[in-house]
Amino acid sequence: CNEINAHVLQLIKTVRPRKIVLAANWTRYDWRKIGGTIEQLRSAGFNDIDLVGPGPQWESSLPVQLYRKFKSDPSQPVPQRMAAGLRDNFVLLDTQLAAYAAELKVNYLSPARIFCDKDGCVTRLGETGDTITFWDCCHLTDAGSRFLITNIERTTRQP
Repeated sequence: CNEINAHVLQLIKTVRPRKIVLAANWTRYDWRKIGGTIEQLRSAGFNDIDLVGPGPQWESSLPVQLYRKFKSDPSQPVPQRMAAGLRDNFVLLDTQLAAYAAELKVNYLSPARIFCDKDGCVTRLGETGDTITFWDCCHLTDAGSRFLITNIERTTRQP
């Protein structure tokens, strides 16, 4: 990873994008190390930095959870929002990363707040299979990606 990260930093310095967006499956990494990356980027003259927090994390996959929910009561429609089958690891992490982003003085974008509320997380955006929001535990479908991007501004926190 160090080699790849060094290569990417050099590429960023060469290309000079106007905005840097940092995103990862933060549940799998030591997200506190992102401060060092941000420091390197600022030292290289980049100040417009967005940190993207975690999105919903599903046990197995969202399609499996929807199937289980449907099989448990076929008389009910496939839910558009649910909490069943959600991992709880992303909720606290979203709060922690938002606070860390404020400390680092970078913009924070919260997919968790876009997809989820007290009743669960958005599972589908329409009546067909191509409107499911996640195709596995945590990767967005095309429909989920469009939903996130069209709603991202309402959760943006700028330093």
